[in-house]
Amino acid sequence: MSAYDEYLGQFTLLQQNFRKLNPPAECQQLHQAYDYALSVHINTIDALKQFIANRDLTGVALFGLTVQNQIDKTLSVADKELARICQHYDIPKPFKIGDER
Repeated sequence: MSAYDEYLGQFTLLQQNFRKLNPPAECQQLHQAYDYALSVHINTIDALKQFIANRDLTGVALFGLTVQNQIDKTLSVADKELARICQHYDIPKPFKIGDER
């Protein structure tokens, strides 16, 4: 459980620091999309922690089947927004926003 607490704490701190940023107007949608993706990650970690604390292995399995798709979608929205900004300014997209597996 301490590993989940540490991981949750790291993502929470990341989101707190991220929310302190003041992006230019052109990047507001990207900022909001990535903030939402961070929220989904935080909620996922917390939910998994609760399932494990309650020894609900069925809940973990069922949750795992659906949550990765949701995480992928939120990251994809942010990545598409990054691509839109790069295309608008005619610059190469330097990275992909997504989970590494």
